[in-house]
Amino acid sequence: MFRAPIRIAGIGSCLPEKVVTNDEIANMPDLITSDEWIRKRTGIQQRHIADKDQATSDIAIVAAERAMEMAGITAKDIDLIICATVTPDNIFPTLSNWIQKRLDCNEVGSVDVSAACAGFIYGMGMARNYITLDGYKNILLIGAETLSKIIDWKDRNTCVLFADGAAAAILQPCEEDSSWIGPAFLGSKGMPEVLITPAGGSRIPASHESVDNRQHYMKMAGREVFKIVVKIFEDLARMELERHNLTIDDIKYVVPHQVNQRIMDMVSERLNWPEGKIFSNLWRVGNTSSASVPIALTEMIEKGLIERGDLILSCVFGGGMTWASVIFRW
Repeated sequence: MFRAPIRIAGIGSCLPEKVVTNDEIANMPDLITSDEWIRKRTGIQQRHIADKDQATSDIAIVAAERAMEMAGITAKDIDLIICATVTPDNIFPTLSNWIQKRLDCNEVGSVDVSAACAGFIYGMGMARNYITLDGYKNILLIGAETLSKIIDWKDRNTCVLFADGAAAAILQPCEEDSSWIGPAFLGSKGMPEVLITPAGGSRIPASHESVDNRQHYMKMAGREVFKIVVKIFEDLARMELERHNLTIDDIKYVVPHQVNQRIMDMVSERLNWPEGKIFSNLWRVGNTSSASVPIALTEMIEKGLIERGDLILSCVFGGGMTWASVIFRW
């Protein structure tokens, strides 16, 4: 098992100022739900929602600047930008192009990853390979979403769950036997219909009909997603520990995609993990898709919950269905 000597040199997040509670959602017209219903089924109590004129790049750039500050670098030091998102500012150009423009670090590579909630770990796997194989020195990796822009606020299957946020990390090569990132395991299954925004692409171009039919909003088959994710989470966790010859006791924290508290609790119980092994901030942040893992890591660093040398296991899963996992030493 090749553990690449790479460290997360800096990390930062940005959550929109506006906070929407469960009670506020329950009071929305044409929506039948309650604080109790939402908490019981998701574990979420509140979430951050972007302003109408606030784009994904607006929060992503703040997260990037905070990550660079922690790493002690400037935009001129960045040699590659990778952005994980399903809610870019435009269909094209990429979110990474806008970040590149706003940071004024032209003539470096930039690319978006569209792997839904699995995107950040997909991007981490890419960054690991670019550093290991191609000699990159400072990769800016961002997970950022404004999912409120594609939420149907009349659909309680999605509007109670998803939220907005961004986080960024600077990945750098480091000395052997200090920090490291294991190989990311990437997987997917051809099930695009279970979590999808139907219109806006080449299959169903924007039209009066597609707008009237609310096809530009996210649609989710919640029960089917729940069953799939529970099994994927379990399988990924077992596989990662086995291939690194580790036990759960070697891991400081499991930092999964903040998908649903019931899913996280169910997997922890099935795998007989100690209480508190899974870090969760879902209750106050909601499901921020590709941003959820780096937002969680930023909070953990700020609270002193992890330090250099700690082992972290991350398992993520999203629309597609897509999934990924990795173990790394902070």
